[in-house]
Amino acid sequence: MTSTQKELLVLIVTAACVISLAIVFTLFYLHYYKNSIDAIKEGRRDIELIDDNINEQIKARSKKHKALKITLKVLSYLLSAAALTIFIIALINRFSGGDIVVGNSTVLVVKTGSMSEINAANKEELAGYDNQIPTWSLIGISKVNEEDLKPYDVIAFHDNNSNQIIIHRIIDIMEDDGGHYYVTRGDALASEDGFHPRYEAIIGRYNNFHIPYVGLFIYFLQTNAGIVTILAIIYCLVLFGVLSDKIAKKEKERKEELIAVIDIDLAIKEVNHDIIEKIYYHGYVYSFKNNEFISKEKILADDEHLPSKKNELIKVIEKPNETEVRSNLITTTLKEEKK
Repeated sequence: MTSTQKELLVLIVTAACVISLAIVFTLFYLHYYKNSIDAIKEGRRDIELIDDNINEQIKARSKKHKALKITLKVLSYLLSAAALTIFIIALINRFSGGDIVVGNSTVLVVKTGSMSEINAANKEELAGYDNQIPTWSLIGISKVNEEDLKPYDVIAFHDNNSNQIIIHRIIDIMEDDGGHYYVTRGDALASEDGFHPRYEAIIGRYNNFHIPYVGLFIYFLQTNAGIVTILAIIYCLVLFGVLSDKIAKKEKERKEELIAVIDIDLAIKEVNHDIIEKIYYHGYVYSFKNNEFISKEKILADDEHLPSKKNELIKVIEKPNETEVRSNLITTTLKEEKK
């Protein structure tokens, strides 16, 4: 089996696995989406939504919560930007052969261990040179003028013999009728390279910028299998985002309806008149004092304000020497109520 056939087989197997997982995710999340929307419409998540609203209002008043929320948002943006950058770098390396220089610099993936350590045979010669490069590092390469190249610089160049990009150290600069050529060798190797590049074949010089192990992800992403995987992930994220937004919108609509009926705003600070408000709904009683949330408890069977119907909400307002009871039936289907 040739290398091309192996690559095709890997692509087919990867595509089959990734597409199958994407289909399973789609079916699962569509089922979850439908159940979530139905639960919201039918009022089965009302207690959860009331709890969420109370927690949101309490947290909104906390400076620490606001700072944490902003920090998490910034981190999510940074991680997304980093992931997108890695994918773009992978595509550039894939379709350009790693030879696109933006300004005076480019980045390359070190795929072998030929520069990862110093071979015992080279220790004396390379004493003092400690810029070895671990395998699968992402490194920075900068353009360099020919006259600025010197022995023991680490350079990236096109090897015409193997049709690959090599990242090795210059160990000597020679000259013949064609001009200067460079003798190179990997620090971890005992012998010099068979191909001696001239200046025209040199992409640039290693500028000591490197990120360990990131190159492994870039190398995978620039393969056919990696591109298929990323496209499937993007599809799943888009589907998740679209359906999650629809669920969030429906939750917001239901919360607004519940808030309108409950009529409790924790952001409003009442003058202390010892006003206690209790909300009886779906088996729970919420207690508030001067618009401050106090507790949530299960309704006792002998409570005089126990709702008689499933979707009945009873609001009890206790003022000094006065008690007011209001009863409402919450419509379970938003669309029907709006009609």
